[in-house]
Amino acid sequence: MKQFQEVKEKQNEVFEEMASLLMSMVAPVRLKIIHLLSQSPQSVETIALKLNQTTANTSMHLRKMLVEGILKVTTDKQKRIYSIAHPALLQFWENLQDFAQEKNPELIIKSLDIYGEDFSWTKTNEETRQLLKENKAILLVLSEHL
Repeated sequence: MKQFQEVKEKQNEVFEEMASLLMSMVAPVRLKIIHLLSQSPQSVETIALKLNQTTANTSMHLRKMLVEGILKVTTDKQKRIYSIAHPALLQFWENLQDFAQEKNPELIIKSLDIYGEDFSWTKTNEETRQLLKENKAILLVLSEHL
């Protein structure tokens, strides 16, 4: 009986941790941050600009996501660069988008339309292949001819 109770307690811990992770992503602005960072690592200033948010507000959201282990941060000179902490979150994000789009086909997210940016890729083919192998990049093909 004691062993059964220990298993139940462990299950409760796991579900509470999972709920905590989900709660740290529940705000629409945080989903937008995940969407942006699923494309490439970015600074708080860039994220704030793309989301039309203040740097302070964006920093607050990034800190909360950082504490939960959803994001990681590196330093590039004076800038803090945020990225997705684990490839499993990218897969989760893709699956969530697929689920949402299956439920409502009108929910397709088009980054270029939303942000009006030119996401020109400057890496060589070999550099790109290496980044893909290391799960440091994802390949997104936008074409009407596929």
